[in-house]
Amino acid sequence: RMVVKWSRNWLLLTPVVYATVSVLGITAYLHSKLDVDVTFGAPHLFATKTQNECKKKYPPLNDTSLTTTTTANKYHILCTTYHTRWKWGSYQIRCRDLKSWADRCAPNVELHLHPLTKGGRMTERVGLGGIVDGEESCQIYNASVGVKWVFDDPHPRFGKLFVDVVDDYDCKKRHVPSNIELITQNAYHATDVFPYRKYHVVEHWYNSYPDDMMSEEPVFEIPRISQQQVTSNAPLKMATVWTNDHWPCPNMTEPRMDVDYTCIDENYLIGDWHWKYLNPTNDTEIEERFMTILNNTEHLGHGRLYYELFWTFDILVIPVKRQNIPKLRYGNVQRAVSQMRSGVPVLLEVYEEVVEEFMDKYNYTCAFVDREHWDENNDPNKGNYWSFDEAVEAMTNPTIRQQCQQEGLRIAKDYSPSQIARKQLRALGYNGDFAC
Repeated sequence: RMVVKWSRNWLLLTPVVYATVSVLGITAYLHSKLDVDVTFGAPHLFATKTQNECKKKYPPLNDTSLTTTTTANKYHILCTTYHTRWKWGSYQIRCRDLKSWADRCAPNVELHLHPLTKGGRMTERVGLGGIVDGEESCQIYNASVGVKWVFDDPHPRFGKLFVDVVDDYDCKKRHVPSNIELITQNAYHATDVFPYRKYHVVEHWYNSYPDDMMSEEPVFEIPRISQQQVTSNAPLKMATVWTNDHWPCPNMTEPRMDVDYTCIDENYLIGDWHWKYLNPTNDTEIEERFMTILNNTEHLGHGRLYYELFWTFDILVIPVKRQNIPKLRYGNVQRAVSQMRSGVPVLLEVYEEVVEEFMDKYNYTCAFVDREHWDENNDPNKGNYWSFDEAVEAMTNPTIRQQCQQEGLRIAKDYSPSQIARKQLRALGYNGDFAC
């Protein structure tokens, strides 16, 4: 009989003619003859070892002790996503940077970073083969987390399952099986979109650079707040640094001769455009220094170059990205705390739940509202904030800038890798000790 099955997760299947053998029969036959785990459609890791090879080292696949038999008494975590997202910022922070911190501060945790690739009709699951050589290709995991990726009918070798939704606002409750726990950036996202499901809130930590991210205190010299009177001859240098081609930077009602405001709207790859602002004259020696920073990814890299840019300004303005409606309620304040960490005073726009909750928690001094785009009826506290013009005027006072610098540095500590990494590992089930 002719049977054709279709699914959005399957690869395109040609019709298969069945005589007296069912789909399950063919699957069982291939499984026994080829010694592979036959699965369909979902992305998997490339395989290098067969089940029989893995059985030589680990218990049978139906052994109930499977998820607790791990090597060297370590807590093993698989952190994965699609190979096409391997270099995305969300994966870099949630997996790669987490591993860097855990390797130093959680010696009983072993994080395994493996990308997912789309498999064909016959592929092996992670842990039955994997993509690395040696023992790890048969590794048993205590927990596995997919960053913006949901495990589909996983093998027990994965252990406890999680999906880190981050900013995948298209992911809905129906996409996540009930046995998978959720990690979101705030409680609104979990309770609104995934009601009655177990979730953990893990915020994004600030973006910095490797040498700085391993220290609670900044490893760089904090910018000095100039006490010089702001004048047209010595204007206050103010900037917005973001990637946003949908919404303009805030505007002052009247131009000011004592404030020089630069709106930097570029892509995330600062190496492509830093010279426009840091080396407009194309000085060879200056550019060599910046390229050395960029290429030293182990200690400095793109993060340090961003800080070099921030330090050329007296104030950093953080507007809200209004075009991304879900992010206003389900997002984070990473952009703000990352720039606060640099030590440059930050002027923060308040709009919608994410920033409003931040303000309720910290009562940060240097904040403003865009009264033109704010509905008075929705926020009775609107009058408590400066307008943008009022905020700029206030920031010409060095005492206010110094106050906001100190507040920002204190706030950033709550979003440090040390704080957030502990929270993330606890969410993933690790109950052991930390070394730093």
